[in-house]
Amino acid sequence: MALERSKNGVLLKCNDSSFFEGISVEAADLDYIESSIKKYFSDTRHHAIHNRYKMAARDYVYKEFSSFGLVAEYFEFSLPPVSTKSNFTTVIGMLKGSHFGTAYDKMIAIGAHYDTVNTTKGVDDNGSGVVTMLEVARQITTMNRKGTKRKNTIMFAAFDLKEENCKGSELLLDSWLEPWLFKNYGQAAELLESHGVFILDSVMNYNVSIKSQTSLPNMKSLFPETFSSISKDNYKGDFLAMVYRNPTSDLVLANMFKAKWKEANREQFELETFPLPFEEYSELPEKQQLNYRYFMKSDHASFWDYEVPAIYLTDTYNYRGVMAACYHRPCDDASMILSDDNLKFLGKTADVLTMTINQLSDPYQGTTVASFQIDGKSPDSPDVIHELQESVLVRNLASVLRVGSEYYQAHKLYHGLLTEMF
Repeated sequence: MALERSKNGVLLKCNDSSFFEGISVEAADLDYIESSIKKYFSDTRHHAIHNRYKMAARDYVYKEFSSFGLVAEYFEFSLPPVSTKSNFTTVIGMLKGSHFGTAYDKMIAIGAHYDTVNTTKGVDDNGSGVVTMLEVARQITTMNRKGTKRKNTIMFAAFDLKEENCKGSELLLDSWLEPWLFKNYGQAAELLESHGVFILDSVMNYNVSIKSQTSLPNMKSLFPETFSSISKDNYKGDFLAMVYRNPTSDLVLANMFKAKWKEANREQFELETFPLPFEEYSELPEKQQLNYRYFMKSDHASFWDYEVPAIYLTDTYNYRGVMAACYHRPCDDASMILSDDNLKFLGKTADVLTMTINQLSDPYQGTTVASFQIDGKSPDSPDVIHELQESVLVRNLASVLRVGSEYYQAHKLYHGLLTEMF
């Protein structure tokens, strides 16, 4: 990968042939990331404790989505078992591709939860995930403002109630998604396929100290290659963990993200993979479910339940460095987490996600036949072809009449001049 300096900072020019020539990814804005965390994601965001701060974080996400040019929406819901006094909100931002509303649209999504438990400040868990998502949205839409267009729609979501058994993402899929799809895609909704979703949950805890990384549950037996890699590195917490199901479409996303991670250089920040050898967690015998339970603890599990490909990205939170003592505790705060190295670690994750999602969105510059619709119809449908044919006939007739009128006016002028001369 080549690096190119511009007035706005470093541009990451991807050499992948699937990228449109000239499309570049702008490097993460670490000042924006740090400022967002300090102002909106450095204190408790819980419906019973500091709910006002939680609502400020929610509204900030909505405002940022809107300022980036996304179609922003609140999905509000109640959950009496959790609270009879509070409503809950997931924030959604849509960047519509040119295939939006048609069966050709292959949506890609990125999500992170913004709520916390009532005992923590929640900077790493999960302010880090939300600001990474916002930074990806900023980079992607910056490219759009510079002329990049996309065929596939990109969805961004800040989930509520992850800390209540992932109820926010579960209800988004169960109650919001299907009505939204049929409203915007009609019968084509039944034909849609999704690239999948990336879930960010605690992605800012980086530690190069020897033995700062402890072994994840059953890691040696379940993931021997990954365990060997980490042990050879003296158990340093210097990697992002990527969890996915190996025999499914998750693997396509995982391989693409892995390739982009390598292209992005900054080799001090490593990537370790955790491929799960099953499709349906619920179909595993109870003992195996216990073995893999740790890897089902975030919102990606909701998407797997709905047969949507999903990748889970995490720093392993309480199995690394300061978060071993600070997970779900007050010391998960800015003073412990906001270091230069942690910001750069998060920045690489944001850049690689931007590169990956950019490719999955099928970017292009200029106009292509497949990049437009007429009244929500595919350009190759019989109705649209007929309308286009009629439009061409009308334009041709108008052109003939205009030329005829101009000829008539010129003819009158010519005869007028002849009369004056003779």
